[in-house]
Amino acid sequence: MISIIMPVYNVELYLNRCVDSILAQTYDDWELLLINDGSTDHSGEICESYANRDKRIHVIHKENGGVSAARNIGLNEYKGDYVAFFDSDDWIEPQMLERMMNAIENNKADIAACDVYNVCIQENGKYKRVCGKKWGDLQKNAVLQGEDVIHQIMFKSATLWNKIFCRELIGDNQFDTDMTYAEDTDFLFRVVKKVKKCVFLPYIGYNYVYNRSGNVVSSLKLEQSIEHIKNTEYLYDSMNEIHLGSLGVYRLYIVLNRHLCKIPGNQMNEKKYKKLYVRIHEAALYPSFSNILLFFKSNKYSLKSKMQYIIICISPRLRVLYRKLRGKSDDDVI
Repeated sequence: MISIIMPVYNVELYLNRCVDSILAQTYDDWELLLINDGSTDHSGEICESYANRDKRIHVIHKENGGVSAARNIGLNEYKGDYVAFFDSDDWIEPQMLERMMNAIENNKADIAACDVYNVCIQENGKYKRVCGKKWGDLQKNAVLQGEDVIHQIMFKSATLWNKIFCRELIGDNQFDTDMTYAEDTDFLFRVVKKVKKCVFLPYIGYNYVYNRSGNVVSSLKLEQSIEHIKNTEYLYDSMNEIHLGSLGVYRLYIVLNRHLCKIPGNQMNEKKYKKLYVRIHEAALYPSFSNILLFFKSNKYSLKSKMQYIIICISPRLRVLYRKLRGKSDDDVI
């Protein structure tokens, strides 16, 4: 059985679509744990209505404590041999669970990971799939082991929601409730360090909504940006401990670039952005010289990424100015 752990907080406009997509699955051996994290809208009532309709759906109500605390409650309660973590404002394709479980069982894998649609909510309430994340040029399922799994996951898609994990791999791991941003990446890395085998499916099964109002990524504030950078430096240190420092440099680049992409070109001189520029510049120079050198020598990372990292090391303002001159928008971040 797959246990699906789903924190719920003020998503009454999106929750039905998400839960309905789970009910529509061609694979029916699952349980859904809806952790209502102190919602102040009708989300809790919607959860209860689904639990009354289907005995596989269970609702836990708690005071608001954040997504990590909610997921930890799910980790303490789930009964399945496998576990998935979905976000309540997203939705999945009808065959996602079946195809991923077949891949796990056929390959005796610890993890299955599928591709993702990035979804943009438009002003009229409709949505647009802006792109799909691809596992490189995979034409069929790919099975990787050991260190190659860490590279593929942390390099291509360091997210929880497009993956299914076996119970033994999760173990007694919990989410760090002191982290308010990038806590999922921290948890994921601690889990994948133990992986023996992972199967990657070039099948787009998950729809990730990245720009709805209230979404953490779309409403990122200065304090959260700085915390995200700090947590990513910690992740770099953790990767360096198991000799993956060059991958840590790449992950740091991805985070710094993401925050720079959120800065409007005509607001470069605002005080809050000046503070962020300083923090980004410090973080870009944080890795050891040997790991930066390995990053530039590796053929795993694109020339474009390497050149942009050099620009950030010289001056984060140059990166923002470059985007402004090219007419880039926030939608280009994903």
